[in-house]
Amino acid sequence: MKKVILTATVTLLMLTATAQKVHIKKIVDQMEEEPMYLPSSDIVLANPTKTIGARISAFIDEKDTNIVIRTLNVSMVNIGSNCVENNEIVILFDDDTKMTLVSWNKFNCDGNAWFNLEPDEIETLSKLKIKKIKITNGSTFDSFTAIPKEKDKSYFIELMQAAKNKNIKTINK
Repeated sequence: MKKVILTATVTLLMLTATAQKVHIKKIVDQMEEEPMYLPSSDIVLANPTKTIGARISAFIDEKDTNIVIRTLNVSMVNIGSNCVENNEIVILFDDDTKMTLVSWNKFNCDGNAWFNLEPDEIETLSKLKIKKIKITNGSTFDSFTAIPKEKDKSYFIELMQAAKNKNIKTINK
């Protein structure tokens, strides 16, 4: 009986230790001077018919041997038109606090919105699970609200932990 309990405990500990799904990819291209850092996955949000949605990507830099997340890119699909500017993303966390970010990039018809993160926003993202996300196209004022998949609710927590622990997988090109 003790062996069964011990085996179950060790298995549970191993699963917990390897449960982190998000890691950072370091892409080293011999033709480029600087490596590029990317998350292993993005958050994808879509309506049930998959006709409206967005992809949220984190952009990562290396600064003084530290890996830092500084910028988010939101690629919007059919939220109003694909022409966007002055966009807004509101993240509602499990504790019912909200974070509102406004895009800084110029008008474009690619559906791309860029959001810089301040240190306090990075801190919040690294600690709180996401409950809901609302994205507003600042050009048309149409919006889309979605509840992330269960695996994505702790996406930023895992990503920030991967950066802190330097959980990086190098890919040579």
